[in-house]
Amino acid sequence: MSHITEIQPVFHAAMLGLLLVAACTPSDPYAHLASPTMETLPGGMRVVKNLGPTAWTDTSGWKLVLERTIHPAEGSPGALSGPRAIVADDSGRVFVLDRKPGQIKWFNADGSFGGLIGRAGGGPGEYQDYGWLYIVNDTLVHLDPSQGRMSAFTAAGAFIRSWPGLSRYANDQVADDSGRVPTGVRLGEGGINSGQGLIRFHADGTVADSLWYPSAPEPKTWSLKTKTQDLGMLVPFVPDQVAITDRAGRMVSGNQGRYRLIFSRNGKDTSLIVEGIAQALPISDSLRRATLAESVKDAKWLLSIAKLEDIPTTFPVWTNLIADGENNLWVLRAGPSGDGEFFDVFAASGALLGKVPAPFREVESTYWARDRVYVVAEADDVPVIRVYRIRK
Repeated sequence: MSHITEIQPVFHAAMLGLLLVAACTPSDPYAHLASPTMETLPGGMRVVKNLGPTAWTDTSGWKLVLERTIHPAEGSPGALSGPRAIVADDSGRVFVLDRKPGQIKWFNADGSFGGLIGRAGGGPGEYQDYGWLYIVNDTLVHLDPSQGRMSAFTAAGAFIRSWPGLSRYANDQVADDSGRVPTGVRLGEGGINSGQGLIRFHADGTVADSLWYPSAPEPKTWSLKTKTQDLGMLVPFVPDQVAITDRAGRMVSGNQGRYRLIFSRNGKDTSLIVEGIAQALPISDSLRRATLAESVKDAKWLLSIAKLEDIPTTFPVWTNLIADGENNLWVLRAGPSGDGEFFDVFAASGALLGKVPAPFREVESTYWARDRVYVVAEADDVPVIRVYRIRK
C-alpha cells in the first residue's frame, strides 16, 4: 500500500535559499565525478550507490568505434539471409546462426567467409534454424530449442557431441569464464518467473549447476479471454523485468522502472546491489496517442480494451543491460524518443564509470567480447555484421 504525505505550500526564507541553490546546480548528473557510497552488510552482501560517474564526465571517456562491417556479396556462399545469434572467439573469428535456411556460418577476423559448420536437419551434428550460440575456448555450442538439445562443434566445424536437457529457450545469455553454458528450464511451479531458471552445462555435456530467475511482478497487459480466444499484449512502455548472466557466472537482474540492479550467485541469494542515477524521461502525449493508434491498428480486438491512460507518461529508467568480456556491465538508457541513446558503464565492483553514446539502439543479437562488440545489423535492407571496438 502506498502512503502519500501532502505537503502544504508554505515557504520560508531558508527554503527560498535552498531553492536558489538547487536552481544553480547543474542538471546533468554526469557533469562531475563523484565517489559512490559502498556498504557491506552482515552476510557479505555489498550495496553500491552511485551519485555520479567515477572515471569520466559526460561522454568524454570510452567510445564504441565502428571498426569494420562484414558484408558478404549477395548470392555468395557467405551471404546472410536472416542472422539471429552471433558469437566470436579470441582470435576474432565470427560465428553466425543464419536462417532461411538454417546454417552456422563463420568468418575470419578480416571479414572473409570461412565456411559452414554442421547443417540443417535432425541427425548428429544437425540443427534447426532457431536457437542460440555459445563459445567456450575453441568449442562452439549450439542451443536448439526445437529439438531439445545442445550440440558442440570444434571451431573448425567438426561435430563433437550432443546432449538433451533443454525445455525452454534462454536467449541473450552467455557462456561464463568457467565454460558453463546455460539453457532455460522450469525448476518448479508458480506465477511469472516463479520456478523458472537456467541449467548450466559444461561443454562436455555434463551438468554444472543451476540458476533461478528472481520472481517478478505480473506485467501490465491488455487481455481478452473468451471461450474461443485467449489474447494478450504487453502495454507499451511499461517497465519489464530483465535478467542476464555475466562472464563471472552471476545473474544480474532488475526492473526497468527502478535503477537498482541485483547480482546473485545462484538466483536466490544477493551478493551485490548496484544503484544508478535515475532520470525517467517524459513520453509526449502525441507519442502515447500514436502508439495507442498503432497498437489498435495491428490488433483490432484492442478497440474496446486499450486506453490511453494505461500507457505510462514516462519511459522506463533503462531499457536493457549486457555484460562485456571483462564483466563491465553496460546498461542501455533511453533518449527523448524512447530509443536507446547511451550506455551507463559499471565496473564489476558496481561503480559507475561513465556514459558512452550508443551507435546501435538494442543489445539483442549482439556479442560482447573483451574489447569488441559484434552486432547483427542491416545496410540497405541487407543483413550485415558490424564490429565495434571498445576504445578506452
